[in-house]
Amino acid sequence: MKKLSAYIALLILPALAGAFLGYFMGQYLSNYNATVSLAKEVRSVFELTAKGGKVDTDILSIDAKEYMKTPGAADPQFLYEKAAVLKNKFGLGGILAGAWLGIVFFLKAANAGRGRKYEIREPDPALCVSCARCFKSCPVERERLKKING
Repeated sequence: MKKLSAYIALLILPALAGAFLGYFMGQYLSNYNATVSLAKEVRSVFELTAKGGKVDTDILSIDAKEYMKTPGAADPQFLYEKAAVLKNKFGLGGILAGAWLGIVFFLKAANAGRGRKYEIREPDPALCVSCARCFKSCPVERERLKKING
């Protein structure tokens, strides 16, 4: 039982490291979501206009141009809230995926270091007369058994 609890304790460290990295991965990947990228683009447009700058509409995406034409574009708070919820979901998903990958990588590395136990099936050269009847897996013995059994 002590060994099992030690193994479980060893799994916590790679799971936490994976979760930590997964959170940032989730935040990064959330930027590829259409709603989140639209919210970032709209926010930058509003910040630029608030500073008195002029927005070049040629560099805006088609989604941002369409959004600016809608009646709700004057108050994009709903879009920002929706993007924040999506970013939180991506963060949670990244944490879970990172923890899972951390555990899997740790177990794979631990298993790779164990090595394999091979059973060497070689006859003793001093006792073997090479009759090929000592192994059930020997091709000659299998052929002999097929002839006997029909």
